[in-house]
Amino acid sequence: MDIGKLNMADRGNAGAWIDIKGPDGSPTDIRVHIRGARSDAVRLAVERHQQAVAEAVRGKRPDFEALEKTRDAELAAAAVIDWTGMEEGGRPLPCTPGEARRLLTHPGYDWLAAQVFNAAQDAAVFLTP
Repeated sequence: MDIGKLNMADRGNAGAWIDIKGPDGSPTDIRVHIRGARSDAVRLAVERHQQAVAEAVRGKRPDFEALEKTRDAELAAAAVIDWTGMEEGGRPLPCTPGEARRLLTHPGYDWLAAQVFNAAQDAAVFLTP
């Protein structure tokens, strides 16, 4: 077996498409192209988040708890490469890093952030052709 085919950093950098289910588990037309948790971009986001938390703790800042609450959503946003089928107010929603962060850190879309976050951590998602 060529071990290079199992390099999850490379696979995570290339990304994979996932189908998004609604909050009730029903199918949607939304597909999201995500990076894996071992990808360069997501690992960098993890490092930045850990640094921000450490600075908040050292400085005894009140935003420490807010940083902890948004950790998974921030990492999910870092995983997003692209999406299809996403609309807001009847108009197509462009996939930008800012829009991904806005949606995935919004409490009303925690169900979406959870799907992206969980899929980004699932190696099998990135091994599927």
